[in-house]
Amino acid sequence: MPNYARRLREMRPDEVVFEVAVGNSREPITLFLFEGTGLSTGVAEYARRHEDGGRSVQTVQVPCIPLSDLFDRIDQPTIHWLKVDVEGMEASVLQSWADHPARPWVVVVESTVPNSPEPNYDGWEDELFRREYKFAYFDGLSRFYVHENRCSLLDAFKVPPNVFDNFFLSDTSPFSGLLASKLRQSEQDAASKATALGVLQGELENKASEIGIIRAELNAKAIAQGVLQGEIEQKTSEVVLLLAELADRTAALRAEQALQEQRAVTIIQLEEEQHRLTSHIAWQGAQLDAVWRSTSWKVTAPLRAARRVYRQCTTRPRALIKSALRRGLIAGVGASRRAPFLKKSLSRLIKLVPPLERRLMQIVAVRRAGSQYGPESERATSSQQPIPPWSGSMEDDVAIALEVLELNIRG
Repeated sequence: MPNYARRLREMRPDEVVFEVAVGNSREPITLFLFEGTGLSTGVAEYARRHEDGGRSVQTVQVPCIPLSDLFDRIDQPTIHWLKVDVEGMEASVLQSWADHPARPWVVVVESTVPNSPEPNYDGWEDELFRREYKFAYFDGLSRFYVHENRCSLLDAFKVPPNVFDNFFLSDTSPFSGLLASKLRQSEQDAASKATALGVLQGELENKASEIGIIRAELNAKAIAQGVLQGEIEQKTSEVVLLLAELADRTAALRAEQALQEQRAVTIIQLEEEQHRLTSHIAWQGAQLDAVWRSTSWKVTAPLRAARRVYRQCTTRPRALIKSALRRGLIAGVGASRRAPFLKKSLSRLIKLVPPLERRLMQIVAVRRAGSQYGPESERATSSQQPIPPWSGSMEDDVAIALEVLELNIRG
């Protein structure tokens, strides 16, 4: 049974497992296997019984070696125990021991017909007695034998296993069937719960991952919210500043508006005053024009002229003389331009009035100096320089002086 051999090697790596049948033949034998039970036999009759009981039977050819060869392969000087459980082939196994000197301390042989309490040790027990083994104990299934060299072990078999031996039954023991069933059920429940726990653990891990993602998103949102809060505070500060600036500008605008309103009122007042003055001026002009057009104004014109002459004669006689002299000279210059031959007569008349001649000479000097040196030289010559003599003909100089005099008078 290769599967069981493999499992034995896995569970007992320190032991040697031989996949062979043991008997008094060296030829391969047919082994009957009952799948799922761990049972096997080389006896065809027993195989038929199992098959009649509803078990599925398989056959396999396996090598067979005598027990003596197995002892040689083990090659151990001391063997503590040997168990023979071969489902009806006990005699063949013990006979193949032959003359090999190996003597295990204890030999245990299943001694009933398979799946029956019927004893079957009569056909093979002599093989053990012949090798100096003594019967020690029967547990209802197997018979225990102790070699005479280890008779001290017989005392251990006087009573069956009991509470004072402090032993525990394996979970594979038939006496632990109920407990083993409950244990298997508990193990199945535990496996189901472990599976459910694994599912829950996976879900928990998924939830933890989701929580981590959500926490990261919350942290990112918190950071973004902090940034937005900072921006909001900054914008709030800017809005406060803008509101303050708006308030200042509103106040300035209101002041400007009030000023504009005041100016508009002033403009209206000025326009009204302008209209009033314009109307008054027009009225005054009309009144003056009416006066000028009146007969009384025209009749009294000679009287007004006589009064002006009288006032001038009484208050400014010298000025009147100078004015008359200027007008006479200007008239003479004009006549000499129209009749050049009058220039000599005009010059002789000027010489008759020495102050007038000197004044004309000064005017000529200033005129000529100004034409050479500009206005500054003219002022310096008239105020500081001595009066130069006539540089040209008297007629030309007089003409020049009179022209200047005429310009001064007209200007």
